[in-house]
Amino acid sequence: MPARAFEPITTFLFYMAREIMFDAYTNSENPQNRAIEPLPAVYPGTMVEPAQLRALIDDSFIYLSARRREQLFQSFNDELLKPKNAAVRGAMIQYFADHARAVGTLMERLSKLNVTEMRELSVRFALEARELPEEDLEKLRQVLDNGLLPVPPDLNARLVLAISDIPTGPSKTPAAGDAAAPAAAAATDKATAAGKDGAAQGDAKPSREAAPLGEAGPPARVEPLSTAKTQVQAKTTVAAPAFTE
Repeated sequence: MPARAFEPITTFLFYMAREIMFDAYTNSENPQNRAIEPLPAVYPGTMVEPAQLRALIDDSFIYLSARRREQLFQSFNDELLKPKNAAVRGAMIQYFADHARAVGTLMERLSKLNVTEMRELSVRFALEARELPEEDLEKLRQVLDNGLLPVPPDLNARLVLAISDIPTGPSKTPAAGDAAAPAAAAATDKATAAGKDGAAQGDAKPSREAAPLGEAGPPARVEPLSTAKTQVQAKTTVAAPAFTE
């Protein structure tokens, strides 16, 4: 795989990790405590049912807890039902559906990485992790140590080892030309045996519930759903997106 091809995968790994940290460290309102409001049969001006949107979220964002997935649905549902969004309602749904499918594609790609690709990805992951503030680095370690990142066990083991030797404090960022990358590569090679041991335990699905770890800010590089309407052309009527293959 060309080196450039690892950039979106590395970015996606950090995106998932930040979402999981935000999920685990945030004590936000439980969506089940909200007053139950009737949902429309379909969103006005479209052929999309709320149940289809909920299923898309559950199937695509498996790295989020059930609580966070419900919050995501409620947030997007609220935006879709606002009268001011009537002209772009269908386009908002299509934009969101495309994003969800892209997430699914990356998840599938992660599950099919070979040993060489996992090694390269873990090296790049470690280099990116060196740029994190010390507090966020510690949270990232907890996410990986607890197996909360939905990646194959052998890849998770490589990521754990890749960031295990990152120093903390003022000297954590290496000087140009140092041996940071080679050291990370050597560390990730040690994960092969551990990865095979984890894989032998079966293909268990990752836990959707993240254990409470503390508090974190919102994930970086994530566009709020409420701004999706500014990303698309206005449409008055849109057929239901193909939520299933």
